[in-house]
Parts: sequence; C-alpha cells; structure tokens
Amino acid sequence: MYIDNCRAGIQDEPSVQLYPRRFAILVVFCITGFINQYQWICYAPVPNITSRTYDVSYGFVNLLSLTFYIAYVILIIPTFWCFSRFGFRKMMLVSAALNFIGASLKLLGYSQRNAYWLMIAQIICAISQLPILGTPPFLAALWFGEHERATATGVAFMCLNLGIAASMLMQPAIVKEGNTPVATFYPSFIFQIGVTAFVLIATLFIVHDRPPKPPCATSSEAVTQKESILDTLHQWGVILYNLPFLILLISFSCTMGNFWAFTTVFAEVLCPFGYSNQVMGAMAATNVFAGIVATLAVGAALDKWRKTGSRHFSYRIPLAAFGAIAAVVLVIFIIILKRDGGSNPVGLAVLYGLFGALQNATIPAALELGVELTYPASEAHVGGTMMGFANLTGIALVLVYTRVIQGSLNFGAGGETCDTSAQQQDRSVVTIIITTAITAVAALAAALAAGKLQRFELERKRAEHIGASPDLEGK
Repeated sequence: MYIDNCRAGIQDEPSVQLYPRRFAILVVFCITGFINQYQWICYAPVPNITSRTYDVSYGFVNLLSLTFYIAYVILIIPTFWCFSRFGFRKMMLVSAALNFIGASLKLLGYSQRNAYWLMIAQIICAISQLPILGTPPFLAALWFGEHERATATGVAFMCLNLGIAASMLMQPAIVKEGNTPVATFYPSFIFQIGVTAFVLIATLFIVHDRPPKPPCATSSEAVTQKESILDTLHQWGVILYNLPFLILLISFSCTMGNFWAFTTVFAEVLCPFGYSNQVMGAMAATNVFAGIVATLAVGAALDKWRKTGSRHFSYRIPLAAFGAIAAVVLVIFIIILKRDGGSNPVGLAVLYGLFGALQNATIPAALELGVELTYPASEAHVGGTMMGFANLTGIALVLVYTRVIQGSLNFGAGGETCDTSAQQQDRSVVTIIITTAITAVAALAAALAAGKLQRFELERKRAEHIGASPDLEGK
C-alpha cells in the first residue's frame, strides 16, 4: 500500500495525481456544511419570536444551539472510530441523511407548536455535524495537493460560516412578528428540507472515499486502515501529549468557542440597545461574510508562502497578530456602543465585520498548524480534537453568557420580550468585555505555540532532494 510511504515521506511512492472530482466533492461538502450550520443557529437571530411562539425562555432558545456543542463533545471519539471503520463516503451519507431527517422533523414541531419536537430535531441535526465540523483538513489532505491544502481547508470552513451568515441574515427577514408568528417559520423549514434533500442526493452520486492515486507524497492515510476504539483513544492520547499542540489547542478553543458562543447570544446582547432583529441579523451577517473573505485570502496566502519553501514560513505570526488586533477592535466596539447606544448601527457593523474577518482568518492557519505539529497523526483526528475542545469551550461560554445576560440559567417556559433597561445594557457590555478578554488570551496562546512544522519540513527537504515538481492533474 502506498500509505506507509506517503506518511513517511519515502521517495519510492507511486506517482501522485490530482483529480477534477476533488472540486465536486468539495462543493458537496460545502453545501452540507452550509445547511447544517444554518440549522444550528437559525433560532438565535429571532430569540424573542421563538420564545413567544413556542412558549419557552431565552435560555431554552440558547439550549437549541447548545445541543450542537454537547453532541460534538460526547460523540467525537466514536466519530473518529466510525471514520476509520466506514470511510469518508459513508460518513458523509450519514451526515446528509440526518440533516434531512432533522429538517423534516422541525415541521412536526411547527405544526404543533411543540418545543420538544423542535429540540429532538435539533439534536438530530447536531449529530449530523459530527462528520463535517473537524473534517476540512482531512478532506484537503485526502484529495488536494500540498500547495492547495490551506485554500481547500479555508473554502470548506468558509461555507460553514456562510451557513451561519445566511441564517443570521435570512431568519429575521423570514421570521417576522405577526398575529400568528408560528406561520412565519414555515418558509424557513421548507427551505431547510429542500437543501438537505438535494445534499443527500448529491452525496450519493458524487462523493467517493478516496482518489485512486494520492494527491501528494504526504497524503492522508485515515481511510485506508481500520482502527479499534482503543487505537483511536491511543492516537488521541499521542496528539494531546504534544505540548506545542496543547498550547495551540487553548488558542483555537478560545477563538472558535468564543466565536460560536457570542454568535449564539449576539441578538440578546444588542437587543437592549433598541436594535431590531433585522439590523442585528445584518450586523452578524457582516461579521461572517467578512470572515469568509478573510478565510479565503489567508488560506491562499499561506499556500503561496508555503510553496516558496521558505525557512521563515510560519502559521503563528498571522494567528497571534490577527487575534491581538481583534481584541483591540472589540475594545473600540464597546466604547462606541456605550457612547452611541442604538444610534450607530453602521459603525458597529463595520467594527463587528472587521472583528469577524480577523477571527475567521485564523481558522485555516490554526488547523493547518495543528496538523503540522502532530504529523504524522491523522488529519481527521487532529481536526476533530481541535473542534471537540472548541465545542467544549463553547458550551461553557454559552452558559456563562446566558447567566450574565439573563441573570439566571432558565431553560424552561418563558415567552420573553427584550429588556431595554440600563441594567440590561450593562449586562450586555459585561458580556462583550468577557469576549474581548478571551480573544486576547487566544492571541497570547497562539504566539506561544512554537513547535516544528514536521510535514512542511519533510516536504521541503524532499523537494530539495528530488527537485520540486508541480502537482499532476488527472481525470
């Protein structure tokens, strides 16, 4: 088998080849991630309407999003094993099928105004994210050439964030106040069912396990050998025994967990200042759209820099710099929010968009650095581990933010409205201050995550020895 040669960097591996199918698979993966993340956050942009429609508290609305974090943390290790046991294609089919089932069950909760059916549907959608969320580095290493990987990882995560942005922008436009607010959820649920049905069919006909020939000399081995649960736990332990990776894990967990948690409560944070769901949704969408552009730009730049083979190539520099600037931007955001209140949506949108660009720009760099520090560990295990700890951080922060904003952790019945009192505004500001502090901690940890780029060094030495050659394009 070519795998052992690939991971060891031996030079007698069979010829490498790139296949156009990789782009089609990436597109299907992107749409799958898009609709899954849309379903994750679809209640957060309209917490007041969701609360009154289903007679639940804001805490319950946050819990609908929190199910995604909890499911990931609980099921990530079994997911590692399932990936090695059943392969990429079957796992993507399972994800697509669960996405469709979850979207369909939402209509049942809609027709009965039953929050518990809504929760069951959300839990199923949460389970469907497991083959998706930590997979971009694995997909990139499995199908793409060594100078395409950061870009492919960035594109995959871009589409995850695009789903968040679309939900933030579309949900307030679709789900509006009215005499019968439950009726306004219907178009959203139909849209989710339609997209998930398309994804299921596309996955069935387009997605393959792996290419006939590897795309590069250090391509992924994860789908070529089957592991037991003990093997999976052992590899996870090896990954976590790496000190530079642990420091990076702190940085990434703070960055992503903080981003997800703050996105969950964003509407609740700004509502006390008099902003409507539509305005807050547009702000949140600006944040994510700016992040999408930054993710693509940084991924492409890293691939270009890496291709030079420079000894000065580094992932830590952009990680630390972007994080530090993001913390400063949030400080300015707080100052303007306190000064202008609800009268400066454009200024806040610009700042929040800049914050999103800086935060999301770190994603491809952090994931690729994680793979580099732990090479030759499987990309699926590394990406899944990073996402697992990010979700664990997200759980803690959603609970903290909910406690700060509401003054209590109430996940029961409610039917709440927005409180615009000065005390509630102060609680919102405290929430943003916590977000700023965590962003600064993430930047500091990124600066300290110094370690050898093992995969990069192997590829650079190999190129020096045999002469760098362009990736081969196949059919």
